[in-house]
Amino acid sequence: MELKEVIKNRRSIRKFASKKLENSIIEEILYYGSLAPSGKNRQPWRFIVIQEDKELKNKIADIMIKKADEKIKRGENAGSIKNTAKIMKEAPVFIAVFNTWNDKIINSNLQSIGACIENICLASTDMGIGSLWICDIDCVFKEIEELLGQKNISLVAGISLGYPLEEPDARPRLTTNELIEWR
Repeated sequence: MELKEVIKNRRSIRKFASKKLENSIIEEILYYGSLAPSGKNRQPWRFIVIQEDKELKNKIADIMIKKADEKIKRGENAGSIKNTAKIMKEAPVFIAVFNTWNDKIINSNLQSIGACIENICLASTDMGIGSLWICDIDCVFKEIEELLGQKNISLVAGISLGYPLEEPDARPRLTTNELIEWR
């Protein structure tokens, strides 16, 4: 696919086939993620790929569900966290994305990691793989870091991958006239 078509066709996938992804496919997708620009070429991203250990993936999702239930009891809106956790359980692959620099140079590193994740989503689309960029795990970063045994790097986001079982329509977007202020 041409780059512009990949960008136009990228969608957040929430329904995945249970079919396993080959490790070589995941490695290729993460390779393209690693080609993203990063401030001072720090390449602050690291990945933990969970595919074989479904119990571990489910534990991460269950931590999110527990936190969502706590929030709901307090009257907070947390339904999207529960929905995301369900999707994570169904997707064959969950990738935890970490910042190796912790709280140092956080703004630059978060921008770099965001570019990396976008490259992952675009490469996935180009390869016929569905992806979902997961930010809802932000309410349980510390719990997941502990579960995964990560003490010196900080969790930033997650990504679910798998063969898509849906082809969602494009979501509404603001026009460029609504986004740009010319001076």
